[in-house]
Amino acid sequence: MTQLTQLLKTRLQENENRKFLKDISLNQWFTGKDVEDDIAIFQEAFKRNGLESGDVVFMSLENSAVYIPMNQAMW
Repeated sequence: MTQLTQLLKTRLQENENRKFLKDISLNQWFTGKDVEDDIAIFQEAFKRNGLESGDVVFMSLENSAVYIPMNQAMW
């Protein structure tokens, strides 16, 4: 885990019950817990599909809050 992803993980835990991240296109806020739950879902999906450390993953997303949990799940 990089220093940046570790810092984000810490901030998610500190803001477990606070609106932390907003998806502007959905006009929806997510708490730190919401984001942590999404990270766990992505991690499980990555494992089920055989992604492992060292694999290369290309992400091409429009401005979306999903970038944060998806990126965190890859670490």
